[in-house]
Amino acid sequence: MKKCFIFKTIDPDDYSTVVNAMALKTFVDGDQVIKQGDEGNEMYLVEKGSLNCTKTIEDGSEMQIRTYNDGEAFGELALM
Repeated sequence: MKKCFIFKTIDPDDYSTVVNAMALKTFVDGDQVIKQGDEGNEMYLVEKGSLNCTKTIEDGSEMQIRTYNDGEAFGELALM
């Protein structure tokens, strides 16, 4: 968590409060975490492993957008 840009400025005294507000979700290779068009209401932090971010394009195929690795987060805008 300390690698992630969004948590770098958290006061050490508040760190445990943030950690305790989180819920662990485990995924295995091939699982879909979220899909295009889902309503966003969660932020995800990759603890270990990697997640591919893809987008379905007009012809129905998937285009690779980005890969998220250990310590990276996505979905933070859903919390605003």
